[in-house]
Amino acid sequence: MYKIYFGRVSAISLLNISETRVDINITNSLGVEFEIYSNELMYNIEQLNVFCFGTANDGLYTLKIRIYCQVNYVNIGFAVVNSYKIVEVIDPNHTNPVPTNTSETPNITYYIPKEYIIGAIIFVGILCGVPIVIVVYHNKKNRVGHYFKTKKYE
Repeated sequence: MYKIYFGRVSAISLLNISETRVDINITNSLGVEFEIYSNELMYNIEQLNVFCFGTANDGLYTLKIRIYCQVNYVNIGFAVVNSYKIVEVIDPNHTNPVPTNTSETPNITYYIPKEYIIGAIIFVGILCGVPIVIVVYHNKKNRVGHYFKTKKYE
């Protein structure tokens, strides 16, 4: 990741018109052009414009800066700073190494929300309870009916 700082380093002129605009494009080594700024207003000399640019491709990059102002000359300073690496280089042959020792296995903790646990208990309870209630009810009904059919009344 690179940070690019740029800004006006001196006053343009004594004229009241001191607006300065900029176009910035970066072209990578594959020829892909990235438009960073298009007709963007630059800050006054007390401040710096800054933007970050990250890339996944290596090679030479071309930075094109085009300045628009009302006078013939303007002093612009810029700096390209290597800010940090976005990611370390990964060996494509060892992207997911298998641990050889069980002590290297990461401690994995699972979490199930309380609502899901309650819902699962209710679901399993209904799934098991309804057939039991049906069987008990059916057996009780058959016993009562069987009692009245076998009982002889005098």
